[in-house]
Amino acid sequence: MAFSINYGLSRRYVFTGTLRSVGAGYVIFVLIGCAGLLMVGSLMYALVDFVGLNYIVSRIIIAAIVGLWNYFMNLYVNFKVAGK
Repeated sequence: MAFSINYGLSRRYVFTGTLRSVGAGYVIFVLIGCAGLLMVGSLMYALVDFVGLNYIVSRIIIAAIVGLWNYFMNLYVNFKVAGK
């Protein structure tokens, strides 16, 4: 449900002007989101268990990294609106 709402809002207000179809864009959006989820889990494991960072500090760092990664992947790969 969260993917659907986020996709609809992103398509309408953030990545306007995309030429990709709604169906194809949604599938790619979900794949990028799932990859981000895997990144969160693996980075949490690495930073907390191997590096020894506090889990709250780790989560804040990871939120910034994954948030930017998701945004730029959607900007350049999914919606392809960069530079327009």
